[in-house]
Amino acid sequence: MTHSLTSSRPWSAKRLLSPPLLAGAVSLAGLLLGWVPNVHLSTGAVELGSAAFAQSVSAGEIRSYAASVLEIEPYRQEAVQAIQGTGAPLPALMCNQAGNLRDLARPVRQIVVEYCTQSATVVQSNGLTVERFNQITAAQQSDRNLATQIRNAIIEIRRQQGR
Repeated sequence: MTHSLTSSRPWSAKRLLSPPLLAGAVSLAGLLLGWVPNVHLSTGAVELGSAAFAQSVSAGEIRSYAASVLEIEPYRQEAVQAIQGTGAPLPALMCNQAGNLRDLARPVRQIVVEYCTQSATVVQSNGLTVERFNQITAAQQSDRNLATQIRNAIIEIRRQQGR
């Protein structure tokens, strides 16, 4: 995938409807919370690791997942800007791999740890475990119907929020 992860333009409804953009946002969220996709922040490349399959996803889980993705995005944008402000390159990392974090410069590591903590809190506040969020992230990569349901839930939440 080749979209810019560091775009400073606000999300528009037209951009939100773009399947590659949605997949990238979901994959990035998954990466930084330690989920299956491995996204390289500097290039936007996505690599999938071993995938856990979500057996079935309820309508409530889809809504919780969509709400989490939307709530995490501003934290991701802040983290990217803060890392860029240090002059360091954007790292490719997974929050659940301490080795990746140890390899980062201290200021960048602090930004990443804060972001990962905020993201996990958001997921849990929306009624999902991080493990379940990971399963849904993996499943939506290969299940077009699930990806469409998630995209529709995101659109509905944004409409309810007046965006």
